[in-house]
Amino acid sequence: PMRFALLGAVAAGLAVGVALADRFIYLVYDPRYHDAGLFLTVLLAGSWFAILASMAEAMMMGLGKPSGVAFGNGAKFAVVAVALPFVLPRYGLNAAMATFVAAEAARYLALTWRKRAAGLGFIRQDIILTFAFFALIFLLREASFLLGITGGVGDWIREGH
Repeated sequence: PMRFALLGAVAAGLAVGVALADRFIYLVYDPRYHDAGLFLTVLLAGSWFAILASMAEAMMMGLGKPSGVAFGNGAKFAVVAVALPFVLPRYGLNAAMATFVAAEAARYLALTWRKRAAGLGFIRQDIILTFAFFALIFLLREASFLLGITGGVGDWIREGH
């Protein structure tokens, strides 16, 4: 219950940051840097997988199994090494940012697989929290749109193209 509550609080706080990240960039920086709003949003969303992976790494190290950590980092490296040279020239920087999110997700999945083999599992909690995290992002984004603070989710989709 403690892990679930802690990660739930982290998910809620990070969801607020993701939902408002581009608006923060628009307010603080001049128009030359407005494209960074989408980058920050995508990278912050990807940090959720990094947080879950860090929790899994701590468990693996606590079990005295650093090979699981190395395996996870190897998976992350493989995704970046294979996907980035393909994605960046064909689809641009926005898609390349998504590659780094996918790499963090691959790291998390590899660690979860190794953690499960070691007899530890919080997969249900992680799935529930991940769905809640992304649902909260969209809910907060739409709520901030209704309050006139940001554009809606549709604006994110248009920005990404």
